[in-house]
Parts: sequence; structure tokens; C-alpha cells
Amino acid sequence: MKVVTCHAGARDGYNLSVALHQMGVLEKLVTDFYTPSLIRQWLPQRHNVNLPSSKTISLWSTYIIQKYFTKDFLFTDKILSNKAFNVARKTRSNLFLTSYTAFEAFERAIKEEETLSRLLFQIHPHPLTVKRILTDELKYSPEAEFSINAEHEMAVKTEMLSRLDKESHMATNIVVASQFTKDSLIENGIRSEKVLVIPYGVNTNNFPAKLDYDQNTRPLKILFVGQMVQRKGLSYLFQALKSFENKNFELTIVGRGRFDEKLLDKYRPFVEFNVVKSLSHQALIDCFHNHDVMVLPSLIEGFGHVILEAMSSGLPVICTTNTAGPDLFLSDNEGFIIPIRDSDAIVASLDQLLTDKSKLKSMGRSAAATARIFTWERHIKGIQDFYLNNSNQ
Repeated sequence: MKVVTCHAGARDGYNLSVALHQMGVLEKLVTDFYTPSLIRQWLPQRHNVNLPSSKTISLWSTYIIQKYFTKDFLFTDKILSNKAFNVARKTRSNLFLTSYTAFEAFERAIKEEETLSRLLFQIHPHPLTVKRILTDELKYSPEAEFSINAEHEMAVKTEMLSRLDKESHMATNIVVASQFTKDSLIENGIRSEKVLVIPYGVNTNNFPAKLDYDQNTRPLKILFVGQMVQRKGLSYLFQALKSFENKNFELTIVGRGRFDEKLLDKYRPFVEFNVVKSLSHQALIDCFHNHDVMVLPSLIEGFGHVILEAMSSGLPVICTTNTAGPDLFLSDNEGFIIPIRDSDAIVASLDQLLTDKSKLKSMGRSAAATARIFTWERHIKGIQDFYLNNSNQ
């Protein structure tokens, strides 16, 4: 049976739609803007070479309004969701929608008694779990109030939270990219057997493994990559390094997107660190290769793709249970999985690497080897198998 997909933006490189197109079952991707094949050389970001523009419907007006006139994502999401349902009903296709754009389509399918499969790709952890963790974090890290309250789940209206909550309950089956995301759905009343974990992939050609592991007495080079906000657990990395008795380290923060200047300023007197922003792809690869370990102490991650990028580049990774780390560390030698809000665990992990620098090489090579298991082809095959097993429910 044919299937309609839907999301705004270039969600995960359009690989959900690519997987279904390769099976010959994709009816249409409904999105805000997809670059037509004829002009993709000038606008490559909103395109995937394996997904022809003829298989897409772009609602350009929503893209323009969203970009230039309003910051209300709910406006765009509702229009996309309704359009996806209309296309599915007209073509007698199933729905396989991405979170944020599923509510109206699923609700209408139920109300109008359409016998369509209502499949959901839950991108982020359940919003009520996210809000619970962030609300607790205000007590632990009041200095990060600015960035915590700016998070989507803390700032949106009750209507949006309710809408996102109901999407997963109305879905017949759900795909997620990490066990943590699955656990967040279970916490909010979704049956475990309804949810399948299919981890994302990484293009290892774009992130080649480092060859040189310098194990002399130079400082341990620590890397953080991500938004410089408390959702990423940044204060716990700073607290760890502030209390770290062995000061033989260097910290580099590669900033992406938003940043909380107040949070950074609080720790500048106690922890030396270098902040770099807007790196080119090659500069990011060089950054991976010039460091020894990446630390991502996130409180909440739907996946944390930078973990795979760092692993592919040959770095051991220290990350929390609330990331995809537990799904990705297959040999238990790719790095360290630690609890959230645990600066002592960060210190203990770093101390092991400083005490025995041979671990940098063994863990780095294990990480690079494991990353090469998690290809995009593997992810696409998982999506295809999921659809075959759930397209008639």
C-alpha cells in the first residue's frame, strides 16, 4: 500500500522518504520546501539525490510565512498535517508522519474512520518527559534559567504540548532513534511493543577515522560539540573540570546554534576553555582529529548525532544515558556512559584516560569500528522492514 510522509525542514536528510521511495511505496512527501531537481546545485540543503522532487509536494507559502512573518511553528505544522491527510485520503495511502506534523492527520483519520495505518516517527523524546527534566533542572542549575526556559517544551503553549502528547497515542505504531526516546514514550502511557528503536546512521566517508593517537605527556584534549546551553548538560562538564585535581587538560567548545552567555561567563573564572563557532565541515573533522575525547553530558537527546560523528572520527565519547550512547556502544569500549547531572562520573572517566592514555587509542579505534556498523543503509533497511510489518494495521 502506498504511503504519505510529512515534515517541515530537511528532517534527517529525508531518509524516511528515501527508504519508502526505494521500496516503491512512497506516494508523496508533504513538506514546506523541497528544492526542485533543476536548481538543487544552488540550493542543495533541502534536497536528497535519492528522492526526486516529483515525489514531493512543497507548500511554499508556509515556508515563506514561517521564515519571514511568524515564528509560530504550529501554524506551519497544522497546514502540513492537514495536507498530508488530504493526499492520503485521495490516494488511499497510509500515513507515516514525523512528530509535530501528525496530530491533525491522525485525528481526522480516526474521526472519519479511515482504515489507514497511522505510523509516527517520533523525532524527540516525549515533550512531557522533556518538560519534567527541564523543570527539575531549574532547581539544580538556576544560573542556566535563561537557556532552560528558552527550550521549546518550556516556552510553547499548552495547546502545542497537548498536541504533541496526543500524536503518539493516536499512532498505530511508532519509530524512534534511541531507547531513551522510547522510554520517554513508555513513561507517558505508550505500550512498549508499539515502539521500535531504529538508530540513525552516519556517512563514515565524511568523518574518516584519525590515524594518530599521541600518548605522550601533553594535556588531554577534551572536546564538546553542540548548542552551548544547559539542555546539553554543559554546567556539569564545567563543574567536573573545575573540581578535577589533574589540571593537565585543554577544553574546546564547538558551538552550534543557541548559546547561554550567562552560563559560560559563570565558569570562565574557574575553567579555561576555547570557544569556536561556525566551523566548516573540514574544520570540524580537523577538530575531531586534533582532540582526544568528546564529552556530551546531555540531559535530553532524541539521539545526539554528534556522538556517531565523533566515533566515526576515532574519538572515544563520554555521554549520558539520556542519549543514543547506550544504543551505539556495542563493545563497551567506545567510551563511557554516565548518569545525567553527574560531574563526578565525568571526572572519573577523564581520570581513566589521563592515567592510562593507551585507552585513547583502543577506545578510539573501537569507536571508529562500531560507527561503521551504523550506516544510513542500515537505518533505511530498518525503516523498510518496519513499514512492511506495520503497513496493514
